[in-house]
Amino acid sequence: MLPAIGDQTPSAWLIVLLYAITAAQSWRASRVGPLGERRFWLGLVIILIALGVNKQLDLQTMLTQWGREIARADGWYRERRGVQLAFVAIFASVGAVAGLAMLIGFRKSPSSLWLAACGLCVQGAFVVTRAASMHHADAFFRNRLGGVKLLVLLEPIGIVMMLAGASLYLRRKR
Repeated sequence: MLPAIGDQTPSAWLIVLLYAITAAQSWRASRVGPLGERRFWLGLVIILIALGVNKQLDLQTMLTQWGREIARADGWYRERRGVQLAFVAIFASVGAVAGLAMLIGFRKSPSSLWLAACGLCVQGAFVVTRAASMHHADAFFRNRLGGVKLLVLLEPIGIVMMLAGASLYLRRKR
């Protein structure tokens, strides 16, 4: 059974549009420059498309619900915080290793690529925190600033960094 489309709010659709625009700009960037840089931009396109699709399908909610059902059925629901912490620690470690690999691999690359790579790290941290569905993180993201949920304000930061990086990279290569 296919998951139902999860978030139909205007802000969610704007973020999906931002993912699509950033993926398109990253696709353009993947057509120029050295092979390693082109691979980075192509990988970024794949990640952005996946995140945009997930934004509307809300797959992390389905995954979270599935995890809760397993925890209840197996009797460890009360200890779920340890599992959530391990989840975040594992993905943070993978992210740190990937970030270090990018640091080493792209040390001579233009700053525009670095900006996009940093945006990817910011977005990765945001996604992992949300996917862990920790009550404290959820409560934080539900707070409002100027009448707008922090979630709506914080989610696009990494995307905008990636878009700016791709745009600057293209400008530099032209």
